[in-house]
Amino acid sequence: MRNKDKEPSVKQRQVASMLQASVSRFFIEHSKDWGIGSMILVDDVFVPTDLKSAQIWISFSPRSEKMEATWFERITKNQKELDSYLYKNVEMRRIPKLSLKLSDPDKTFKLFDIFGTLGGHENQSNSDFNDPTEE
Repeated sequence: MRNKDKEPSVKQRQVASMLQASVSRFFIEHSKDWGIGSMILVDDVFVPTDLKSAQIWISFSPRSEKMEATWFERITKNQKELDSYLYKNVEMRRIPKLSLKLSDPDKTFKLFDIFGTLGGHENQSNSDFNDPTEE
């Protein structure tokens, strides 16, 4: 059971970070082969204290509610390919057993809304700046 109050250990964070990077790289290399028309995002990786398993939370960008379930099914059907990739490319004594989960899009895409508002402020602050190279 996941204890939300307890911080993950250094080893848990290292394993989670290594898995997140490797799984992301795998999805970049293989998503087009599976007919997935969106970028696959690895939102979070949870590794319990025993390091024997890992939950990989993924989402898609741009999001397509109609295709999300189909894309997720294609990914889970190719999980053996992902496992094989990790065994070959990740230097760990033992690769955790992966469990792929679909992220809650409402939580994931709130970040995109926040980033979008930040981008709007950038244009305002730059309007007073005159670039000498443009003159």
